Amino acid sequence: MNILLTGSSGHVGNELKNYFLKKTNYNLFLPVRKIKSKNTNRIKFFLCDLEQSIRLKNKIDIVIHCASLDRHIRTNKSKVYKKNILMTKNIIKFSNKKRISKIFFMSTMMVYKNLNKNKHLISEDDKFRLDFYAKSKIDSEKLLCSNKNYFKAICLRLPGVLTTSSQKGPLLKQITFRLIKNENIKLFNLKKKFNNLIDVQEIFTFISFVLKKKIISKVCHLAARNPMKLGDIIEFIKFSIKSKSKIISSGNNKKFFLISTKIVQDEFGFKPSTTINILKRYCKNLIKLNVYN
Repeated sequence: MNILLTGSSGHVGNELKNYFLKKTNYNLFLPVRKIKSKNTNRIKFFLCDLEQSIRLKNKIDIVIHCASLDRHIRTNKSKVYKKNILMTKNIIKFSNKKRISKIFFMSTMMVYKNLNKNKHLISEDDKFRLDFYAKSKIDSEKLLCSNKNYFKAICLRLPGVLTTSSQKGPLLKQITFRLIKNENIKLFNLKKKFNNLIDVQEIFTFISFVLKKKIISKVCHLAARNPMKLGDIIEFIKFSIKSKSKIISSGNNKKFFLISTKIVQDEFGFKPSTTINILKRYCKNLIKLNVYN
């Protein structure tokens, strides 16, 4: 099987690339602006600006679209929207031309950033207000799930993705690297349950699972099962990496929610990992890579 993977230099895309190399025999085609590494038997880099047309003669079976400009980039925010939409449109044009069967699109839970503060559990049907980044994601979802396309698209609204590649990223990842530095941390909502996390292994496992199924285009959440109290999560990470940090409660903040995984479980038959198992994998990887040494 040949997979076109965009965003392979990013935190999620790079780890996905490594999982596919280690756990499958698939070939990976990686569009890059500048080729920095040599091709191998299973990795083929090719020069490509995703904001332009995608030219690749090889047969492609699946597209995994991770590439995106995020909200923190130093440019006009409206350009973030325009560039992300342009990349999506070029992926769609390429995929329809190549008669690709499935596309996996990495969307974001940030589409719920301005959710009502009293909301406890969020689902795919909730209403929201969007900034330019989140709007680019949800409009990309609509384009990808259009009935006019040859392919079927699964758009994954991802929570905080725990990667080991840098200190930047979602709140829990930032907290982890502060624990590594033995910094004292003040936090809200330590007694509230939390499942706003995922790791790249879970994303890889879900994609591998769905590749074997006949699907329809769908937007869904991928998050952890069996939420844990945020304080217990922090203490588990602290114990695992032998941190000396002190965790101080700052009380409660009403803007806190759990994530529904109903669609991936009921419609795809996929059972996400539990919160504790994702945390165990994350801490194991931190230790294995000597991140805190």
